[in-house]
Amino acid sequence: MTTALKTKRIIVCDDDEDLVDFLAFMLRTNDYDVRVAGSYEEVMKLVENYEPDLLLLDIRMPEFDGFNVAETLRKQKSTFPIVFMTGNDNTFCRLYATTLDAAGYLKKPFEAEDVLEIVEKGGGDDRRVRCNEHGGAADAFRRAVPGLQELTHRHGVAVELGQQDFAAA
Repeated sequence: MTTALKTKRIIVCDDDEDLVDFLAFMLRTNDYDVRVAGSYEEVMKLVENYEPDLLLLDIRMPEFDGFNVAETLRKQKSTFPIVFMTGNDNTFCRLYATTLDAAGYLKKPFEAEDVLEIVEKGGGDDRRVRCNEHGGAADAFRRAVPGLQELTHRHGVAVELGQQDFAAA
């Protein structure tokens, strides 16, 4: 008797329509079930109704912030992997992504192969379970940097910190 493999359900959330179309097409041609979102309301509704196996989430969007979406989802006890995408690659963003138990991080522009590789790796539960069993990098980072929320957000919006901000922290 053969067992059919379950198709991974993926949500792609980005304000760049061309990138969203490319990712959706590429993932669908690789047998993934893909939904797309371009607003906070859309992504939250999709998460609730679609129950994704993975979320590809842009960090910086005009009307909302990907980190805020991830924070909200984690507070709601969502456990599916989140892979952040950004054109602004800096150490702080990478570190903050770990506090949200990110399954991956893609710097734009990226290659199709990079996306497929991280989707295949990020779509499983093994990494998250191992991380949680040992307390998780997120908890360690939160303890190591007191006031992290105040450092990274001003008026509810994520801000980019410069070298002078790290010296003060």
